[in-house]
This record gives sequence, structure tokens and C-alpha cells, in this order.
Amino acid sequence: MKFLACILLIGLVLAGCTSEAPAENDEGVVPEEEITDEPVVAEEPEEILKEEVQEPELPQAEESPATQNECSTLAPDCYSCVAKKGCGWCKTSNSCFSGTSAGPAVSSCEPADWAYDEIACQGPKGGKTCEAQYNCADCLTGAGCKWCIQGSLCASADSEMECFGGWLTESFRCNYASR
Repeated sequence: MKFLACILLIGLVLAGCTSEAPAENDEGVVPEEEITDEPVVAEEPEEILKEEVQEPELPQAEESPATQNECSTLAPDCYSCVAKKGCGWCKTSNSCFSGTSAGPAVSSCEPADWAYDEIACQGPKGGKTCEAQYNCADCLTGAGCKWCIQGSLCASADSEMECFGGWLTESFRCNYASR
């Protein structure tokens, strides 16, 4: 009895296998009319688990100021100062100091006058416009302004306004122009 049950079970299994596959002839070859280019897809495809690959997180370097000596050496203007890592420019004193984006490490400087990147170098001290400045030193605290020697006028650096006597763009020249 067990023998018959096994043969029936094997027969059912074989019948299930041959019903999905193309029939072979006596020589074990599948006739060409039964061969198709369509892919064979299992009725219940196995789910392939893909392990999610994550990039390892690199430790974030904390913002740290440079030494005051590193900042004050060869930094005559805002752009050359902020190009140095860990340095910032104080527009009030026209000086380069050791510091972070929060402010200088060794000196005091009004937050509106502290520049730690090139964008902040543009405007004059106090966050005002160029046109709101009335003396050469205040005008040229921002790299985005220029001072007219003869007209005592501060204008945006990209202004096409004429100035008799020329434009100043560097604050250290204000002392020479006022003589």
C-alpha cells in the first residue's frame, strides 16, 4: 500500500513538472515549434533580499580657530583673511582675527561686523548699504564698496558712476587720500 501511494505521489509530481515544460520527442529533443523566446517565470518568484548598503559616516571636523599669528600674517583685507581656515575679518577694526563663524576668539567684534566667508566681506560695517556710509574708512570696511576721493561719496563697487579724482577700494589708502 505504501508502495502504491509513493508511485502515485511520484506520478503526480512528474505530471506537474511535465505540464509546464515543452514536450520532448523520443530522442530527448524539444521540437522547434514549442520553443519560444519568452522567458520562463516561476509562478511564485522567490524574494531576493538585498542588504541596504550605507556609506560610512565620516566624523565631522569641529570648527576650530587658527592661531592669531596665522590670521594676522599676510591678511590685509577681508578676502585674504577669510581664505585662511579658522580666521575672520572684523570690519570695525579692519583686522583679521582668529575665530569661528560665531565670532573672534581673541577680540570683540559686533556680530554684524564679523565676516567669516566671502559673502560677508561684501557689505560695509554695521550691515548697512554702501550709500549709507559717509567717510572713507567706513565705506571701505566692505569689499563691495568704493570711495570717491573728490566727491566724498561711497558707492557700490559695481556702480558705473563717474568720480573725478578716482575711486579707492582699499581702506588703508583712506589715510593718504585725506591729506
